Amino acid sequence: MKLSLAMIAKGTAEEADYLQNALLSTNNIFDEIVIVANAPQGVKIAPEIKSICDKFNATMYKAEWKEDFAEMRNISFDKCTGDLIFWMDSDDVID
Repeated sequence: MKLSLAMIAKGTAEEADYLQNALLSTNNIFDEIVIVANAPQGVKIAPEIKSICDKFNATMYKAEWKEDFAEMRNISFDKCTGDLIFWMDSDDVID
């Protein structure tokens, strides 16, 4: 059974610390990590976000933020390939 983690994150440098703490707390629980980084049209994802995704072997997708949280979450679910999908926010941690 393959377990996926789905997350969305703001594509800003300020989000990087939250994202890193969240991923550190997962402690190798997941077989796959999918992160949808979002930013307004024409804005690039901060290199810190990409670096953290690389560090945790997470697959990152960019999506344009359209003021629709559910749409972003559903995009992350669609990108997962696991049998089960766990959802957490980029500022959540697993105790």
